[in-house]
Amino acid sequence: MAAKKKDTILAFKIEDNRYEIDLEDLEFGEVEALEEAFDLPFDEIDLARMKAMRILIYIAMRRKDPRVTMEQVSAFKVTSFEAEDEEQVPTKPVATKKAAKAA
Repeated sequence: MAAKKKDTILAFKIEDNRYEIDLEDLEFGEVEALEEAFDLPFDEIDLARMKAMRILIYIAMRRKDPRVTMEQVSAFKVTSFEAEDEEQVPTKPVATKKAAKAA
Protein backbone atom coordinates (compact mmCIF):
# COMPACT_ATOMS: atom_id res chain seq x y z
CA MET A 1 0.00 0.00 0.00
CA ALA A 2 1.39 3.43 -0.97
CA ALA A 3 2.01 5.90 1.80
CA LYS A 4 -0.41 8.81 1.89
CA LYS A 5 1.15 12.14 0.96
CA LYS A 6 1.15 14.88 3.55
CA ASP A 7 -1.07 17.80 2.61
CA THR A 8 1.77 20.17 3.42
CA ILE A 9 4.09 18.88 0.69
CA LEU A 10 4.41 20.45 -2.72
CA ALA A 11 6.14 18.09 -5.14
CA PHE A 12 6.77 19.21 -8.69
CA LYS A 13 8.96 18.94 -11.75
CA ILE A 14 10.57 21.66 -13.80
CA GLU A 15 12.43 20.63 -16.93
CA ASP A 16 12.46 16.97 -15.81
CA ASN A 17 14.03 17.81 -12.43
CA ARG A 18 11.97 16.81 -9.37
CA TYR A 19 11.66 19.08 -6.35
CA GLU A 20 9.75 18.83 -3.12
CA ILE A 21 9.05 21.29 -0.34
CA ASP A 22 7.25 20.66 2.94
CA LEU A 23 5.44 23.78 4.18
CA GLU A 24 5.92 22.59 7.76
CA ASP A 25 9.68 22.54 7.21
CA LEU A 26 10.25 26.13 6.06
CA GLU A 27 13.00 28.16 7.69
CA PHE A 28 12.30 31.51 9.36
CA GLY A 29 13.86 33.43 6.48
CA GLU A 30 11.79 31.53 3.93
CA VAL A 31 8.53 32.30 5.73
CA GLU A 32 9.63 35.91 6.12
CA ALA A 33 10.27 36.18 2.35
CA LEU A 34 6.68 35.07 1.69
CA GLU A 35 5.25 37.40 4.33
CA GLU A 36 7.22 40.38 2.98
CA ALA A 37 6.17 39.65 -0.61
CA PHE A 38 2.47 39.73 0.36
CA ASP A 39 2.53 41.97 3.45
CA LEU A 40 0.44 39.30 5.17
CA PRO A 41 1.00 36.76 7.93
CA PHE A 42 2.07 33.39 6.54
CA ASP A 43 -1.19 31.65 7.40
CA GLU A 44 -3.19 34.18 5.33
CA ILE A 45 -1.17 33.84 2.10
CA ASP A 46 -2.89 32.22 -0.88
CA LEU A 47 -0.19 29.77 -1.95
CA ALA A 48 -1.92 29.18 -5.28
CA ARG A 49 -0.97 32.71 -6.41
CA MET A 50 1.86 32.81 -8.93
CA LYS A 51 4.00 35.07 -6.72
CA ALA A 52 3.81 32.56 -3.86
CA MET A 53 4.42 29.61 -6.17
CA ARG A 54 7.49 31.36 -7.64
CA ILE A 55 8.94 31.90 -4.15
CA LEU A 56 8.20 28.28 -3.11
CA ILE A 57 9.77 26.99 -6.34
CA TYR A 58 12.81 29.20 -5.69
CA ILE A 59 13.14 27.86 -2.12
CA ALA A 60 12.88 24.23 -3.28
CA MET A 61 15.34 24.70 -6.14
CA ARG A 62 17.79 26.65 -3.98
CA ARG A 63 17.82 23.87 -1.39
CA LYS A 64 19.14 21.54 -4.11
CA ASP A 65 21.44 24.11 -5.72
CA PRO A 66 22.38 27.24 -3.71
CA ARG A 67 23.52 28.94 -6.93
CA VAL A 68 19.93 29.21 -8.23
CA THR A 69 18.70 32.81 -8.46
CA MET A 70 15.20 34.27 -8.38
CA GLU A 71 15.87 35.62 -11.88
CA GLN A 72 16.44 32.07 -13.14
CA VAL A 73 13.21 30.87 -11.55
CA SER A 74 11.31 33.84 -12.96
CA ALA A 75 12.53 32.97 -16.46
CA PHE A 76 10.91 29.50 -16.50
CA LYS A 77 7.82 29.19 -18.66
CA VAL A 78 4.65 28.41 -16.74
CA THR A 79 4.22 25.34 -18.93
CA SER A 80 7.52 23.93 -17.63
CA PHE A 81 5.99 23.51 -14.14
CA GLU A 82 4.29 20.19 -13.50
CA ALA A 83 2.78 19.40 -10.10
CA GLU A 84 3.07 15.72 -9.26
CA ASP A 85 -0.50 15.74 -8.00
CA GLU A 86 -2.70 18.71 -8.92
CA GLU A 87 -5.00 17.95 -5.98
CA GLN A 88 -2.01 18.00 -3.65
CA VAL A 89 -0.97 21.61 -4.41
CA PRO A 90 -1.56 23.48 -1.14
CA THR A 91 -3.48 26.75 -1.40
CA LYS A 92 -3.17 27.76 2.24
CA PRO A 93 -0.46 27.06 4.78
CA VAL A 94 -1.53 24.32 7.16
CA ALA A 95 -1.49 25.32 10.82
CA THR A 96 1.16 23.28 12.55
CA LYS A 97 1.39 22.16 16.15
CA LYS A 98 4.43 24.44 16.52
CA ALA A 99 2.50 27.47 15.26
CA ALA A 100 -0.45 26.68 17.52
CA LYS A 101 1.83 26.54 20.57
CA ALA A 102 3.43 29.87 19.66
CA ALA A 103 0.04 31.63 19.38
